[in-house]
Amino acid sequence: MSENSILSKLADRLKEWDGELDQLRKKAESATAENKQKFEQMAEEVRQQTAAVRAKVEEYRHKSADEIKAEVQTELDELLKKTSGRISEGLTKLSRFFEERSGGSGSA
Repeated sequence: MSENSILSKLADRLKEWDGELDQLRKKAESATAENKQKFEQMAEEVRQQTAAVRAKVEEYRHKSADEIKAEVQTELDELLKKTSGRISEGLTKLSRFFEERSGGSGSA
């Protein structure tokens, strides 16, 4: 896998996570003040994880191909493995948070 395809893969995954978080944020708009606060606390954890991935992607975008080849595969793969699970888990928790408060309404 080339360094450009890795960066593209990460950028695409970041867009997916951002989209999921935006959808959950829309649900939070109609929540009680207490639930909005809980949502924001959980969402902040997700934002911190995506920020770590985003920062690394940006760092590599400013390096030469040779510099990237020397470190990108291992480092980015490790970062993605480390943060992907946390981000997905955070988004799942946020989704469940609203499902539990709505009594499961709106689910298929």
